[in-house]
Amino acid sequence: MLATERQNKIMQLLRENKIVKIADIVEIFDVSYETVRRDIKNLEKNKMIRRVYGGILANEEEEVKSTDEEVISSDMDTYEKSLIGEKAASLVEEGDTILIGMGQTLWEVAKQIKNKRNITVLTNSVYVINELIDSSVNLYILGGHINSRARGAFGQVTCQSLKNYYVDKAFVGAGGVSLEGGVTDWNAEATELAVAMVEQARQTILVAQSRKFGKKAFSATFDLNCVNIAVTDFDLPEEYVVGLRERGIELLLAEKTVDKME
Repeated sequence: MLATERQNKIMQLLRENKIVKIADIVEIFDVSYETVRRDIKNLEKNKMIRRVYGGILANEEEEVKSTDEEVISSDMDTYEKSLIGEKAASLVEEGDTILIGMGQTLWEVAKQIKNKRNITVLTNSVYVINELIDSSVNLYILGGHINSRARGAFGQVTCQSLKNYYVDKAFVGAGGVSLEGGVTDWNAEATELAVAMVEQARQTILVAQSRKFGKKAFSATFDLNCVNIAVTDFDLPEEYVVGLRERGIELLLAEKTVDKME
């Protein structure tokens, strides 16, 4: 098992158990204490965990992070995601074949395209499937193992299934986005699918809140050079406005309006 895979599984253990003993990690993964110490050092460096007596504990911020952002959002957070989703959905045109990944912001994209005509949607998200199943959208589902926490399918079977399709536009999310590190995710197992999505699409559209920019999540996904369009909110730091445009990425900013907030 690669170090990144093991560290991802350690984080999964922490999400399930809150505190994990070092001795238990050694036993579960059948590795040496030295190997575990290196893993812990790397997770500490990325501010994902902190040490407690005899074990490790996930940082408070990390405890609620997951690939699909399955957390209870504040009203403002939900509002921002809906605006970004609406802006991203405006890119969908009649006759398009699109791919929608997992995530609450991407779910908002699905909500906005329900009444569009003559479009085909391919997805691995349970939420997107439920949103579109009774609509006029021509819906295709990527198979594979369903992750109960993420409410979606990913893994080898899902990646293989995706290779049978080509789409006009792929709408993808992110755990973090940085100019030097590109697009990153909190779940290493989902990154392979994200790369496959980019490869099977004519256009890649990154959909993420501005607070994701300037951050690096656990697992590297793909370089910013793979992104054609980025959709976010107006709070995006100027450094990223300039940096994305310098890389030839079209930038769409969803603006808050008084009417919609009321």
